[in-house]
Amino acid sequence: MPFSPQPPAPSRRPTWLQRRWFVLGSLTVGLVGGGCFIAWQSQTVGAQAEATLHQVSASAGLTLDGRLTHLPAAKMAPVHRGSPDNDQPQLQLKATRQALERELIRRPTPDGHRTLGRCYLAEGKPLAAFAHLQMAVQQFPRDAALHSDLGLALLEVARTSPAAAEEALDALDMALRLEPNLLEARYNRARALEMRGRWDEARLAWQDYIRRDPDSTWGTAARERLAFLDRYDRTPSQP
Repeated sequence: MPFSPQPPAPSRRPTWLQRRWFVLGSLTVGLVGGGCFIAWQSQTVGAQAEATLHQVSASAGLTLDGRLTHLPAAKMAPVHRGSPDNDQPQLQLKATRQALERELIRRPTPDGHRTLGRCYLAEGKPLAAFAHLQMAVQQFPRDAALHSDLGLALLEVARTSPAAAEEALDALDMALRLEPNLLEARYNRARALEMRGRWDEARLAWQDYIRRDPDSTWGTAARERLAFLDRYDRTPSQP
């Protein structure tokens, strides 16, 4: 048989164009994957912070003048801030808040500001809480729970600056316009009415809350507030 030369086998080495697309594809996958990892890490830190809030609020309780949202098992702390019995939960909250702050420096998000504001509020730092919750509200203006937590931050500010109670009422009224059955907002609004000296409206607000939430610890607290108003009526006597 006569010899017939075989054509050379095609080279398996990638061409310059193939190599270029491979590099570009790798970079794209790396950037997307890195972005997804950062987003996942941010969500993880935020979830850990919320879990800490749930744990502390259900065990030691929170020394707040009202109710934070999305904490169904929360209770009022039986001790005041600064008590040695309350140091460990506060240290736990502080460590969680600091981790979330570091994450927000790397990747600021509205949800991160929301959670950081809630942590600050649970720590007893209402001015810092207000700043972060306000940033979150600007991004989520129709979030009733955010408006309620913002109102609670202003209530805490009103302990030393009573005029803030009026702004708290505005935030809580907005929360109830968005979600009329939000119990936390109704509780906080009754406290705000008290702080503004609107006793008759406060009585009605407490009565309404008790009808809606009669069996919880917060319902018990509402009955105590109502009994206090009935016993110590601060309405000026008529001449």
